[in-house]
Amino acid sequence: MTAHQLPLETLLHIFSFLSSESLASFASVCRSWQIAVEKITFADIHLNLSTLKRLGDIVRSSGFERCELIKRIHFKVNLPEYSVAARGSYENSYDHRRNNEMFTLSVSSLLKTLSFWPSTDNNSTSLELYSRSPSDWRACEDWAERRTRHQTAIAFPEEELLDKRWEGSYLDLTERIPFTAGCIHSFKIPDHPGYRHFAPSAISEIVSLLPQVENVDMVLHDDEKNDNILRDRLRGELNFRGWPQSLRCLDLSYPGPTPSDDETLDPPPRSAPGKDILSLALHKLSHQLKSITLRSIMIGPELFWPANANQCIPMWPNLTTFVMDYQPATTSGDWLFETDPAWDEKVDEPWSPSETPIFPGRFRTLPNAKLDELYCAAAQAAQRMPRLRCMRLEAGIGRSWIKESFTPPVHTFEYNAMRGQAIWTSSSEYHLADHVRSSWDAVAKSHGHAEVYSESVWFYYYPEDASECSGANILDDRWRKKYGCFSWDDDS
Repeated sequence: MTAHQLPLETLLHIFSFLSSESLASFASVCRSWQIAVEKITFADIHLNLSTLKRLGDIVRSSGFERCELIKRIHFKVNLPEYSVAARGSYENSYDHRRNNEMFTLSVSSLLKTLSFWPSTDNNSTSLELYSRSPSDWRACEDWAERRTRHQTAIAFPEEELLDKRWEGSYLDLTERIPFTAGCIHSFKIPDHPGYRHFAPSAISEIVSLLPQVENVDMVLHDDEKNDNILRDRLRGELNFRGWPQSLRCLDLSYPGPTPSDDETLDPPPRSAPGKDILSLALHKLSHQLKSITLRSIMIGPELFWPANANQCIPMWPNLTTFVMDYQPATTSGDWLFETDPAWDEKVDEPWSPSETPIFPGRFRTLPNAKLDELYCAAAQAAQRMPRLRCMRLEAGIGRSWIKESFTPPVHTFEYNAMRGQAIWTSSSEYHLADHVRSSWDAVAKSHGHAEVYSESVWFYYYPEDASECSGANILDDRWRKKYGCFSWDDDS
């Protein structure tokens, strides 16, 4: 067998060891080698506005056959550069306008190019979108210069703001985009401290222009600290209006901590009880999904069961997985946790006089009755999820102030539909209220079980790997003994 006759799989394996710079020269050997080289070089491409036209020309020259080779597109929106003097100033309205215009032009040009690509099952492409300015300090490729700018920011903050320069700036579209891209099946907004923030309304509109998208994985930001009106407006504009019916999986990270790090204060209400716009929008969108993951999000019980749900019973016919990591307060201004008087007894070594917690005002770890309302709402929804396999709800409590040597405060809930098992893992004492237990009993019965197995547990020796705290392990006597797992009801 000659080199020209090597199977494609063998060529791909061999070429995978070569650098991208040296790989291109092998494409001219023969047609089979060209196919193998292009499968690798076109699989994962990085683009910006200036390189977009060249890609379009390359794809058109092959009669769009190369579209099927492109599996991942990483598109960077390069914002206008700014002067050294501007590094010490916050972005103003002129900067916002320039950035938004460039953002709109870049996204519109990208979608225009992709609109000509065929939309077939063979052409399943993922799109990742991010943005920064070449003048941003994290965009600087010279590490010595980046270190110098960081040191300048410490010594002379009036001269160098670093990422703070664009605090309160959210890239938005200045006009509607008239193009759609049916070739995109997955869309992602990555998480990176140096990437600019997008207005949720802009991202929502972009997703609506991807008529065949099945998976959306995005990190947005609900942590605006200087302008609560802007924060609430941005949140309200994440409405999922016009999102395609093809969507099946949503992974949304939307960090929305309470504006104050002092938990002695009541969180400011962001909506009337049961009226949170984002919770209601997510509730509606979730009906078409197979999987939903929500991270660091602030929600209300209406996410699962709105006030008018009994008038028109909702259904989740295809949902198999519901995972949520939520903030310890609701959007209507209610804490879900209280002070745990017993918490100090669980800490082996108190803070020394020379140590200060990062956020000493964060202390709420004891579940209250408002949290039970959330569990009952989740149970009502779970009864209408015939294909549900797993629901996991985890509270974001005490993560920022606790010592690394301490066992962190934890409160999680996990329901396994195959076993009819509902397990609460809580570092603070938690007893199941009768109405919570009966609600999940009804869920288990809807999934073919005589009754639910429910338990609220904690550990004398919390596992280093929290993922070990699964329902299967909790039912294992040897595992329980190893970590000192006990039921709160047994110790009551």
